[in-house]
Order: sequence, then C-alpha cells, then structure tokens
Amino acid sequence: MRTPGAPALAPIGTERLKSELYGLVDLYAECEQLLCRTRSGLRERVSGHRANGIPLNEEAVEARTRITGFLVAWSGLVLDQQGGAGPESREPRALAAFLVRHLDWLTAHPAAAELVAELDELTARVSRLTGPTPDLQVDLGPCAHPGCGSTVYAVLDVGGTPSAQGVGCAAGHALPPRQWLLLARRTGQRA
Repeated sequence: MRTPGAPALAPIGTERLKSELYGLVDLYAECEQLLCRTRSGLRERVSGHRANGIPLNEEAVEARTRITGFLVAWSGLVLDQQGGAGPESREPRALAAFLVRHLDWLTAHPAAAELVAELDELTARVSRLTGPTPDLQVDLGPCAHPGCGSTVYAVLDVGGTPSAQGVGCAAGHALPPRQWLLLARRTGQRA
C-alpha cells in the first residue's frame, strides 16, 4: 500500500535494502569480535600496575548499540502504523527479518528515503570500525646508519608486534630483528 505522493523505491532498491539490513546484522556480529580489543591492540599503562577487568572497546559497544537502536526504531514505526505482531525478539537478526517482511510497506512510506540514508550512514560508520585496522607507526630514534639523519620507526600490527614492514628509517635502511635489541638499548641510554 503506497502512500500518495511518496516516491517509491525501485525494486532493485528494495533488494539492496534487504541485503543491507541483513548486512547490518553481520556487522553487529563482527563488532562482537571487537568488544574486548582496543583499536590498536595496545593499551597505555598509566600507573605501574596492570589494570583490572576486561579492556572493553567502547567503539564496538557504541556500534552495536546504534545498530540495535536503528532496527528497533524502524520496527517501532512499522508497529505503530501497521499494527500486528512484532518481531520475535529484540535481537538484530529478528528485527532485521521483521523489517524485511515489511519492506514493501517501508519502501512506499514517506520516510523511505530517510530509512535508506540512515542505513547507508550507519553501515559506512560501522564498516570503518570493523574494516582493516591501519598499522601503527612508532618512532624509535635516529638511524644508526652512517650519514643518515632519518628517524627509525617500527610498524606494528593490530596485536602490537612488528608487522611485515618491520623496523627501518624513512631513508630506507631496514633494521633486521637481530639489531632491535641494540636499538632498544641505545634508545634507553638517551632517555
């Protein structure tokens, strides 16, 4: 049932919307894997002892909350205006399935463009969180290569260990693992 004057989404838009709603459920699950990991995999120690408790990734918690909030809000619109039985539960998969069952009505609703815009923005935002984590570059001090004034840096992966890029300077002098300890001692002496 199409609301008069409301632009209907093309059938391909409906399929895309269905795919993106279920994609949001997948992103919710991916965020679960990130809950106990910080973005860089490293935690800064402020005091001389270990922190108690589980390190919680607040971005992942927020993303899951936003996903659930989005699905609940749009399910609420359907229930308020259509009536009938609601979703089986407040779990994202059940909420998305409920919305998919009502896609024809939703795509004909005056707020259809708003639904699509919100879904696109939320998907993009959460995808940035769940996507590949950029490597972290840590400056270690001046290069020991004769005549080189560049800074030596380590590229760390998500777990905080040197990545395949390893340790080297901007001039291209690579520092093999056997020399890392020497660099650490030299850097420690300067500090």
